[in-house]
Amino acid sequence: MIDRINCFTYGKLPPLLSYNLSKQHLRNSFPVKPIICPICPNGCKMYLPDDKATDCTHCSAARYKEGSTTEPAKLMQQLPLKEQLALLVSDKKTREMLECRSKRPTKENVMTDIFDGKLYNNVKHLFENELVIGLGLYTDNYQQFKSSKHSMTIVHLTVLNINPKHRMENQLMLQVGILPRPNKPQDMTFFKPLLSDLEQLCKSGIIVETEVGSLRVHAHLLFCGGDILAVAKMAGHSSHTHYHGYRFCLIRGEFMLNHMTFPPKPTSRPHKIESFKKQKTDEDKTKNKERGQSNPSIFAYLPTLHGATFFPNNLMHLLSGVGKQLWRIIIGEYGKEGNPLYLPPRTCREFGELIADSHKLSVSFAGDCSDIYFHSGFY
Repeated sequence: MIDRINCFTYGKLPPLLSYNLSKQHLRNSFPVKPIICPICPNGCKMYLPDDKATDCTHCSAARYKEGSTTEPAKLMQQLPLKEQLALLVSDKKTREMLECRSKRPTKENVMTDIFDGKLYNNVKHLFENELVIGLGLYTDNYQQFKSSKHSMTIVHLTVLNINPKHRMENQLMLQVGILPRPNKPQDMTFFKPLLSDLEQLCKSGIIVETEVGSLRVHAHLLFCGGDILAVAKMAGHSSHTHYHGYRFCLIRGEFMLNHMTFPPKPTSRPHKIESFKKQKTDEDKTKNKERGQSNPSIFAYLPTLHGATFFPNNLMHLLSGVGKQLWRIIIGEYGKEGNPLYLPPRTCREFGELIADSHKLSVSFAGDCSDIYFHSGFY
């Protein structure tokens, strides 16, 4: 069949490849070898090399196929971060894009990117070399089909060295893995391969062979974002329904109208960076749990961890939640007189066009980047 199609399209289209040649072409164009990991059949956890359990500790599902003691019931693939970064660095074109961070112009008191902020400047000594790469990590649930309720969790990274206009393009983002369901991940074992790569990248780095010789490349994670639940797990923080579920400040929540709320208080103190690290004494562990910090963050060992703001909420989740109410205020649905947020229709129209035009900047699979002015009835 392939030969017949190729005869028909000869000289007009590139020839179709056979299944085996297609696989070989894919391997050659993206030579990153995946890590094959045994996991719980229900998606609760990943079995690490030193885990000898035969049943899932969360759902009791069998680790191995029926009648076998060695063949896993379910496997998943993860793409190593360090190999994906090596692929970017080895290519001359993308390597030049990675130098944008070190060559970008800066102006005093003007912030256009993460590298203009105070938090980056506090760790700037880690980025002295041109090929030290800044990374942003995101986790998010998404549905494969609009009519399906089955969702999966994607773990992906953006390379912050690349110009903001291009860093969110598909070919420049790094996908580590998609965590399967039906159950939500019950622990952080799925992140162990990624954490191992991050540790190596920030400490010793990796050697990448290029046309100009061997280059040592380091990388540092500057933040980890996602929705409220995902970010809380990354931070080791308790649920947002906990009385100390507000991870930025030590505010005790108040249960109002069937919701946990955190009214601002002038005496509230921010969570210190030590809260996210491993506590040495039982007394400190108890205090931390009382303050809502149930476990150390999985990123506690990173030199770039700076506290609660290391774990920002994904912008698209804010837009789809609080943003709906804000938009109603902005367009004057609750009145224009004395409304400090009210914007005239012409400005709202321009605002909607800008949102629609920024769809490439989204790092979330849960959200809508359509024209909010034109489709305001759907918000």
